[in-house]
Order: sequence, then C-alpha cells, then structure tokens
Amino acid sequence: MSDTGEHLTVAVLSDMHAYAKDRDGRTDEPSHLECGMREDDPNRHPVVGLEQLIAKHSLEADLLLCGGDLGDKADVAGLEFAWKLVERIRSKLGADQVIATAGNHDLDSRYQHTQFSAQEELKRLRPRFPIADTGKSTEYWGRNFTVLEGPDCRVVTLNSCAYHGQGTGEQDKGRISEYTLAELREELDGEEAPPINILLCHHHPVHFTDIGDDSYDAMDGGPGLLDLLRSGSHGRWMVIHGHRHMPHLTYALGGAASPVIFSAASFSVDLHLAIQARSRNQFYMLSFPLEETRELGLSFAGRFQSWYWVPRSGWEVTPPGLSLPPAGGFGYREDGQLIARTIHDYMCDSPRQSMSWEDLTGEFPRLAYLIPEDIALTRLELQALGAGVLPRQGQYLERVEFP
Repeated sequence: MSDTGEHLTVAVLSDMHAYAKDRDGRTDEPSHLECGMREDDPNRHPVVGLEQLIAKHSLEADLLLCGGDLGDKADVAGLEFAWKLVERIRSKLGADQVIATAGNHDLDSRYQHTQFSAQEELKRLRPRFPIADTGKSTEYWGRNFTVLEGPDCRVVTLNSCAYHGQGTGEQDKGRISEYTLAELREELDGEEAPPINILLCHHHPVHFTDIGDDSYDAMDGGPGLLDLLRSGSHGRWMVIHGHRHMPHLTYALGGAASPVIFSAASFSVDLHLAIQARSRNQFYMLSFPLEETRELGLSFAGRFQSWYWVPRSGWEVTPPGLSLPPAGGFGYREDGQLIARTIHDYMCDSPRQSMSWEDLTGEFPRLAYLIPEDIALTRLELQALGAGVLPRQGQYLERVEFP
C-alpha cells in the first residue's frame, strides 16, 4: 500500500448481489444491479449514482474495501459485472487499490458451473481477485488470508468462505480454521504493528441479534480470531464484514483493546420487508485522522460517513433511525454517565442556556469519536440529570436544556 501520511481514508461497500436476469430462466430480481442495465439515469443505477455522489462531494479514498457477495447465487455474469463496477468506483475515488474478500454468493459451492473448484470463477477475474497483485492474490487463495502493509496501516483480508464447496455443508456458514488462525498469529507476530489495523472478512465473527437468530452462519472460530486481535500484542484493530445486510458498529467483548466491529449494510441488494424497517442499502467512508486522535489521547479512533440508496431517487444522506446514522465516530470508550456528568457540570458553570451538538464536540473533541450506541446512552444520562435533549433531522442532539 502507498504511504498514507497522517490521515487514512477508506471507502467500504459490501454485498452487491449483481445478477443476470436471463440466467437459467431466473425471474427474480435480487438486487438493484442487473447485468447490462442502462446507465443514463443515476437515480436507477446505484453505481452511476455513486459516481455522481463522488463527483458532487469530491470524495477521495486511499483504499476501497469490498466485503464480498459481488454476485448473487454464483451468477458468473453478475460476478464479472460487479467486479468491473468496483474497479470503476476505485478509479473515481482515486483509491490506490481495491482490497476485497470472497462472499458465500461468490463461490460456486453447489457446482452449477464447474465440476472441480468452487473458487474458479473468482480466480478468473481481472484485475485479480481479491487484490490485483498476483503474489498477494495467490497467497490469499493458498493461506486463506493475506496481509497488506503500509507505513501507518495494515489490512488483513481473510477468506471466511475457504471451505465452501467441499461437500460438508460449509456453504451455510463461515469459518477460520485453527490452522489458518495459527498462520495468521505467526504472521502478525513477525511484524511491528502500525497504528491502524483492519481485518476484512465476509462473515460476522460473533453473533449479533439485530435481526434474530444468526447462529447458523456466523464464523466458526470467530471468537478465537477476536481473542487474537484483542490481545494488544498486535496493535489495535477494526473488523469490517458484510453478509447480514444489517449495519452495526460496536466493540467486541473484552477490555479497552477489543476490536471495533463494523458490520456493513448491503450496497445494492433488494432488501426483504422484514429488514427494511431497520436497514437500507448503504455506502461508507471511514476516516482515520492520526494526528488529531493522538493529540486527544485516543489509541485507535476514527469517523464515518454514510449514504443510503433510494430507488428512483439516488444516493442520499442517511436519515436518523435507519441503518448507521449519516455520520459518527468510534474509539472514545467512556461511560455515558461520566460523559453526561461532565457536560452537566460544564453547562452549570456556563452562562449559556443551550448548546448544539457541534458546540459540545468543539468543547469536548473526544465526543466526536463516540459510537452511536454511546451517544444514545449519553443522551439518556443527560435526561436523568434533568437535561432536555431533543433530536433534530440528521443530527444526534439538537440542544441540552437545563432547568
């Protein structure tokens, strides 16, 4: 990877599920990306719409990460179509490279198109999958992971679908084997940890309950993976995954060194009704301002932005209450009660009767690095202290009013 300097920006998309409508007579429409679809309307084509968004806001990224499921149900045409679109997005963002990982829909685990290798169509892609570099791509397929190093950043892309297509029912879940985990541990032991460490995989390493029981397809071996990353011996980590189409940002169980877990929503799948009330198609930009977070005493922190896709309307700023909010942070780990008390005491000594969230983050810059869950907790604690906290469109807090 190229030199990132003191500020790394990472674009994230996952679960495109592109498809060819005439494949084997299929009549379903699993996503908003159909092979060969017209590109004259950015409000109907998610990638053309994203290119317009990138140009409008002058978005730039150092890396583009793709969390798997380029195609839908081993659709070869969809796979090739999506990979070309990913390369287009990389070019528009000015990103140094794409780093991807395999999803369960990318692999022909039921041998519809090949007799021998579920991975064959992915290996045929050009630029090479999951990384254009031939050596790194070969290592990914041989060791089930590969590591890319930069001066300030290290990215591990892990194949959680490595055992799909072997007649063992593995296509229904993810896995990191004990062998792969040992190999990864040995690899990390041999390198000095940079300040930013990201592990990209398709399956979620731990269960989360936002959409009910997901025990059947979580990553076997995921707890062992998180134990390795939370040890503190190999730096501080973020795990980015897709698969569930449900966005979520949290910390893994453990101490202060436990990884940040970023579950990405689907970029373009046609979401079923049960999930639409809580999720939308999204695209993300993650920012790691190293100099600023060092000055704030935060060992691993950053910010995110999100946009969501509205069919026939295009990409828009995500509204509150759906998916991940339009902007937020991660890395400031403090009890909401203590944060609320600090704000309360500050306001009691201030002649101001109200403060906007922007004013608060100006006075307390670490607040910009709270995850949304901790923002909500702080809001509740402020209310318990007698502060009225009112929501506003597109913002976390509008004002804090004291009696």
